[in-house]
Amino acid sequence: MNIKKLEQFNNSKITLNRKILNWEWYDCLPVFKLFIHCLLRANFKDEKWHGMLIERGQFVTSLPKLSSETGLTIMQVRTALKSLKSTKEITCKTTNRNSIITVKNYNLYQHNNMLFNSQITNKQQTDNIQITTNKNDIRMNKNENILLLHENFSEKFLNEFKFWGEYSNVCLSDKQKSKLLGIVMNEKILNELINDLSKNIETKKEDFIDEKHPNLHYERLRAYWEFRRKNPNKFKNNNTEIIKEDPYEELSKEL
Repeated sequence: MNIKKLEQFNNSKITLNRKILNWEWYDCLPVFKLFIHCLLRANFKDEKWHGMLIERGQFVTSLPKLSSETGLTIMQVRTALKSLKSTKEITCKTTNRNSIITVKNYNLYQHNNMLFNSQITNKQQTDNIQITTNKNDIRMNKNENILLLHENFSEKFLNEFKFWGEYSNVCLSDKQKSKLLGIVMNEKILNELINDLSKNIETKKEDFIDEKHPNLHYERLRAYWEFRRKNPNKFKNNNTEIIKEDPYEELSKEL
């Protein structure tokens, strides 16, 4: 793992419920150690790697790398992976040189990831990412209520829904996101809509999700897209690029 990646992981967290004490692999040290390692290594947001999208809850690795990182032998790693796959804790997709491991139910362990990851990029040295402690503390304070809500979601809800956007607070199921993509017909624009909603939830201009209203963010994104579709000039400049402003405020007046 490179230094930049390690810095990002050092400033994020996973959460473990004490119910893990009753987990069937808890007393099997190689399996338990490898599973915790997978939780710590998995992406907390989607990232590109060698032209591939490695999604939240996934990471690229290999048997030798897992052995080196955990101190387990390759045989122990292979056996532990087989055990974790047998109980559907993970899935593993193998290519010629690497494997992509997916942690199932990843949101149960790190559904509040963005609260712990506050970074700024030096404009003159874009490759030099710095972690700003003060801004991270501010983010934590502002999102304390979101953190509590996340932890109060049921396991069934977290299995179905994922959290998207810049602040990981836009709640959509895969089915809802797929429907929105079918409506918008442009993944880049859909991501912009989601990020705009995410910012407005962060600033409390929009409501956070609750289990009683699971379609809230889906409906808001649909309404926002309709507003944007009917008012294209408000979202484009002469170069047909999206204007980065706060359209939700105006949208709320319209609805």
